[in-house]
Amino acid sequence: MLQLSLFWIREEFAKHYFHKSDLLYAFLREYKKEHADQTYNRQFDFITKDIPFAKISRYLHDKLKGSAKVHIGINHISIEHQNLQMAIQCDRKEWTILCSSMEEAELMLFEYMRGFHTSFFVMDVHNHQYGWLAPIKKEIIL
Repeated sequence: MLQLSLFWIREEFAKHYFHKSDLLYAFLREYKKEHADQTYNRQFDFITKDIPFAKISRYLHDKLKGSAKVHIGINHISIEHQNLQMAIQCDRKEWTILCSSMEEAELMLFEYMRGFHTSFFVMDVHNHQYGWLAPIKKEIIL
């Protein structure tokens, strides 16, 4: 079973760290190890946004209607699509995703999260994989 962590990074930090995702990953990995440390907590709170559970769960329910079953509980979302199942534990600033593969996460969740916002960062600490769900949009300067 694959376990992923999803974070919503504040836009100014997403822009600054988009091409430095290894530094962001290193920080988030250390934060998860040292979450009792107040310095890490303050830094984590400063660079991340609360993930709005009610708003995103409604959004996912609407987007997946007809193609997948979405079950919404208290701080928990489960998604079933054909023979695939995904469980999401929804904490204030981190969502923990349990699924069989990265492809499953892409099909059932990531594709839709990109449409919600572009500053989501995902990581798999056990396999040292990480990255942004969506590329940064280029700004045109006139």
